Amino acid sequence: MKYKLRQATPFRTRIQFPALRHRPACCSHIQKQLGSLSMFHLVEVRPASGSIVLVHPQAPLDLKGVIDFILSFKPVLDGMSDAQASAVVSPLHRSKTTDRSFHVSGHSIFLSGVYIGWIMLWRIFAPVPAVGTLATRLVSLPALLTVWLAMPIQRQAIENLKTTGRVDMSFISTGLLYVSLFTGNIMTALAVAWLYNLSGWMESRIREHTRKAVRQMLTGRQTHAWKLVDGVEVRVEAQTLMPGETIVLNHGNTVPVDGRVVKGTVLVNESAMTGESMPVVKTQDQTVLAGTLVEDGYAWVIVEKTGDQTRMAAIIRLIESAQTDIGQMGRTTLKISQYMVPISLALAGAAFFMTGSLFLAIATMMVTCPCALRLSTSTAVSVAMGQAAAQGILIKGGTHVETAGRVNTLVLDKTGTLTQSAARVFRVQNMDRRYKEETILKLAAAALGSLNHPLSRAVVLKARELGLGIPACEARKMVVGQGVEASVQTGTGIKTLLAGSKVFMEAMGLDVPETACSDLSETGCDTRSDSMIFLSLENHIIGCIHTTHALRPDADPDTMARLKDIGISRIVLLTGDTREGTRDLIGQLCFDGVHWGMSPEGKAQWIDRTKKEKPDAVIAMVGDGINDTPAFSRAHLSFAVGEAGEDLTLECADIVLQQGGLGKVAQSLDLGRHALAVIQESYALAIGLNSATLMLMLSGLISPFAGALIHNLITLGAVTNAARPLKSSHRLEKDRSQDGAILKNLAAE
Repeated sequence: MKYKLRQATPFRTRIQFPALRHRPACCSHIQKQLGSLSMFHLVEVRPASGSIVLVHPQAPLDLKGVIDFILSFKPVLDGMSDAQASAVVSPLHRSKTTDRSFHVSGHSIFLSGVYIGWIMLWRIFAPVPAVGTLATRLVSLPALLTVWLAMPIQRQAIENLKTTGRVDMSFISTGLLYVSLFTGNIMTALAVAWLYNLSGWMESRIREHTRKAVRQMLTGRQTHAWKLVDGVEVRVEAQTLMPGETIVLNHGNTVPVDGRVVKGTVLVNESAMTGESMPVVKTQDQTVLAGTLVEDGYAWVIVEKTGDQTRMAAIIRLIESAQTDIGQMGRTTLKISQYMVPISLALAGAAFFMTGSLFLAIATMMVTCPCALRLSTSTAVSVAMGQAAAQGILIKGGTHVETAGRVNTLVLDKTGTLTQSAARVFRVQNMDRRYKEETILKLAAAALGSLNHPLSRAVVLKARELGLGIPACEARKMVVGQGVEASVQTGTGIKTLLAGSKVFMEAMGLDVPETACSDLSETGCDTRSDSMIFLSLENHIIGCIHTTHALRPDADPDTMARLKDIGISRIVLLTGDTREGTRDLIGQLCFDGVHWGMSPEGKAQWIDRTKKEKPDAVIAMVGDGINDTPAFSRAHLSFAVGEAGEDLTLECADIVLQQGGLGKVAQSLDLGRHALAVIQESYALAIGLNSATLMLMLSGLISPFAGALIHNLITLGAVTNAARPLKSSHRLEKDRSQDGAILKNLAAE
């Protein structure tokens, strides 16, 4: 490894190793090894620069010995994979923006603006100095400043030419700047170059402000963590944490990593990740996510994912993808920009021919530049994605924001989308009076206890809720999808127990009483929409357990009405359930169409057929993100309802709902419509006011400089309008937060 000695004093030494730059894992390893040596009062290894700072007030440093000691770690450092070395780099510690800035710094723009203003004032109140030769003026301070300010514009023109292969407005403007400069119109070129930089600076500031707001919203401002080292809590930088290490979470901490609780209990506010205002309790073996806030408690957490590997970082990347996925309106804006090139050239040429003013020609090109359209589009999309993330909605790109604003047909799956994924027991029916309902339930829990099936989990959960003692199961034989045969310990010895469906019981030679399958309407639930588990003891049916999938809290008539108000003209239910299993749902919610017994392929075919029959239909499919993947691929927009945000769910859908269901879908569609509305408003604002400015400038009512300045102010106004958030969403979140606070206070009381 190469190194440079940056500082060497009797008490402080700084050595830079370029190979350590942006490798926090390697820096952390070296800092730990050097920190174990008693000769150093302080050791600091800086990942940003690769510098090692050593403080040694007791004695001068044996430089060669220390460097050899550091170089001895090279095999270990080389063994660290790039993924491991970069995994701990938090998105917050990257460069401020991933885009190239085609402008000088803000301070430079301010100082150069002051200088230009001073020159103009000087020319008003003082005699104009004698004009020298062109060569003399080209080496003057204004000319050199013009060339410096023109460099970012020139770089942007070259980049755009390489990307698109076409000459655009910035390329032509750069040429006109140099023409103006070399024809002696130095102040004209200086003013135009400064205005171009001002416009670029405003664009960068708006984009960076949006990104910073999203990152602060998701991560907070805490950059350190408390790592457990030999039983002692040591404060470290969050980016130096590695998987497998243990950190300590306490009241007020922001969780810096994705991890698993191994000791203690904490109350975690996950609103930044899921949009839910109520905090959740995290105990042993439960997962905590980076960017969430510990409101109370104390816990040890094993680090599992850090930096770019965390779900928080994935959310940030999804939001920032709006800058690369410009969407349909963004692509339309690019086409408008290309079409405007000949129009702007024609207007600029006409202005120059009529007035002879090169400055007026350049200002004409500036005013006709459609930069406000491009900026307002990207800004509105970014704001919508940021608002969605705050509500636990992950939108993968700007295209999906625009599509959400145009959806008019909504296709819904049933299980896991309108109903909760987990089943629940709502009734235990005894068919033999010798056996109590509690006995039937605990015998079923014994037989089904270790099976990974939703109905099995529902039975075991109900038995535990009632505090029933579950008998021991000696042996178990399962028939996949039908039932189980088990040997269960009872009060009179080991007996054979069968638990399963009606088909399973009949296959085992048992007759199921007709009363078990009748419509038990007096219970308040239609059993035709439920799954039933029959129980047989020694070949005698003793009872039946009725389970159901409850509706999600937001799957209600109010949400359906809200979807209609937003502009959804057709809501269709496509489910793989039977007609009987769907009947109860149809009675509670109003659909424009219902199709049951649909396979995943059948759902995809229905969407294809609808697109052919109704070309104007913009279809969104809402499902659980796994078995609905074929339908996702056919729909214009896909929503995955994934409470846990699993990787497979993130891959297969355009929009991922981390929590919630139909209510979150309505919020997403509302955000999309709002984004389209503010984009259209910004377009009208920019086109109308710029057209008026151009007319005033060409008629001589305002100066070219004033026209160029007004154009930049119009751009700022259009982008500011596009950055306007959806107020109704904010009110909704505020109401939900207040409700959550009330519930929390009631629980505390």
